[in-house]
Amino acid sequence: MDIKPDNDEIRHRTKYRSNYNSDAPLWGHITVGIVVAVLLIVMTKEILHRYDLYMVSRTLENATKALQHEAAEQRKQQTEQRIAENRYKQYNSPQCKFWRHDYKNKGTIKGLDKIREYCP
Repeated sequence: MDIKPDNDEIRHRTKYRSNYNSDAPLWGHITVGIVVAVLLIVMTKEILHRYDLYMVSRTLENATKALQHEAAEQRKQQTEQRIAENRYKQYNSPQCKFWRHDYKNKGTIKGLDKIREYCP
């Protein structure tokens, strides 16, 4: 009597069998694996470094834009303040006072034209 394995047992054992036959030694496979791992680590490090540089450059750009905006607002306020001061000075100038007083007393068109000329 000869005992033969069932077809299920044969399939089960051959299922996990590798079709890869290599004459390369094990240390060669290990070396290739180590080289690939080192390359992946170096590439990941480079990608993270470039991402950090990108984020720093974005932060600097945003800070620069904010400072430029702030400086522009400050210049605008200074210009508006200078214009207001100049108008105040012109309004209180002797010529403006004279022509306002003259127009108030006489009410002539010449006085009104001079007020427009000397007063803001």
